[in-house]
Amino acid sequence: MDAALIVTLLAAGDYGNPATKKRIKDLYAKTGYNYRDLNYPVYTHLYTSQVMHFAGGEKWENYYKKIRDFLLRNQAKISDTEGYWNRMYRGHSHNPPDRVYSTAVACMILQMPYDYLPLLQYR
Repeated sequence: MDAALIVTLLAAGDYGNPATKKRIKDLYAKTGYNYRDLNYPVYTHLYTSQVMHFAGGEKWENYYKKIRDFLLRNQAKISDTEGYWNRMYRGHSHNPPDRVYSTAVACMILQMPYDYLPLLQYR
């Protein structure tokens, strides 16, 4: 939930606030890179990746390398050109995200260095 709050603050233009910068630093310090260690991994990394992308520099480089490698290792492949991500989830819900949602989030994370989404073109 911390990551979603930070993304909201950043979307509202709260870039230079010391409290926001501290939240980013704290999030980076506690972010796990293994989806299976989190209760809501797809949701968590959707927002954490946006925060780290905004933070840039070493935080982004370290975060992206680890999450990218994890996602590419865990892609279910149909063929050499087709694949998806399936239910990367360990939460308590009886209705975890399906492979369509998990694939959409994985693709959003993987495209971030290329700044294809207007939402991420703030630098």
